[in-house]
Amino acid sequence: MEAFIFDVPNRPGELARVSAILGKHGVNIDTVAGFGAGEQGAFGLITSDEDTARAALDEAGISYRSCPCITVGAANQPGELDRLTRRLADVDINLEFIAPVELGHSATLALGVADPAAARAALGMN
Repeated sequence: MEAFIFDVPNRPGELARVSAILGKHGVNIDTVAGFGAGEQGAFGLITSDEDTARAALDEAGISYRSCPCITVGAANQPGELDRLTRRLADVDINLEFIAPVELGHSATLALGVADPAAARAALGMN
């Protein structure tokens, strides 16, 4: 699993521009997360078809970066996100992307990291 990350101006239509290109190529957006900070914004998404998404974005000249993701099950309770992110921070693993994949009594999160094997080891997922 791979996240596509976009650094964009914080203005109307940036996500629409990318989602239109992906939709025209038959690529579903499985999850998305984003934020605005003053004049800058960023969003990341996970798609149903990474190869087609990459080709469509490249063909359209859309600037992005990508990072591999792992999925992590987590209890949907106070302190759980701290527990997970602290374990990564303690071994100097930076999160490039985080988004829910499933929510309910428990949660499944997509975590974008440079080194998936090291992140899995830090989280005891080996």
